[in-house]
Amino acid sequence: MKNKLYTFLFTAALLLPVLNINAAELSPIEWNHKGTTFTGFYAAGEKSKPGIVIFHQWLGVSTHEKEIASELNKLGYTVLAADLYGKGNIPANRDDAKKIAGTFYADREKFRSHVSEALKALSKKSGKSSKDIYAIGYCFGGTAALELARTGTQLAGFVSLHGGLANPAPGDDAKIKGKILILHGAEDQSVPMTDVNLLIESLKKQKKDFSVHIFADAVHGFTHKHDQVRYNKKADERSWKIMLDFFKE
Repeated sequence: MKNKLYTFLFTAALLLPVLNINAAELSPIEWNHKGTTFTGFYAAGEKSKPGIVIFHQWLGVSTHEKEIASELNKLGYTVLAADLYGKGNIPANRDDAKKIAGTFYADREKFRSHVSEALKALSKKSGKSSKDIYAIGYCFGGTAALELARTGTQLAGFVSLHGGLANPAPGDDAKIKGKILILHGAEDQSVPMTDVNLLIESLKKQKKDFSVHIFADAVHGFTHKHDQVRYNKKADERSWKIMLDFFKE
């Protein structure tokens, strides 16, 4: 009987890392904008550290964004993994995601209003001013972070991780207030290097504070651990360290 108990406890211990024991740290919060309810996942951090609003890839808030929020919160940051689509408006598949995300790319004012409201939700909940908040985003969310920058809102900084970089109104880069970090895969077929170069030229022209890092062998979505086809461990770990240094500057 004793051996069976030991076997049970040992097996249970092995299973613990599989469970997302940090999920309980993230609490759902809601905000409203123009008749639509939005849901996010929030966790308070240390008062001395900035807040971070995290924008999702085109499938909506997923395990990926929640895990990023949890990891950043463990480092002391106040976090909000923010929904931009609206409560219940979750893409069922990639075709749905393309259709929903496409409405934002076609209407940049809508895009900017949604990201601005998410920022307000984090600021209101945490009590932090926008100057003490970073915006980061993955894929579609990377574009979201840059669109927030182009509203002229003063943030500590903006981070695009394998995000869309094409900009139909490059003159709006003049409005950016805060440093910019671009983390991009050299083999990204969705966002070609021509888009990277055009953004660099625009930011140079506007004399903005920016840095761009290109990761060898990395494709679009290289940070997504749950997608073994796209995931690139080396690029993911390097980009994570670069981003943390960006926060600490």
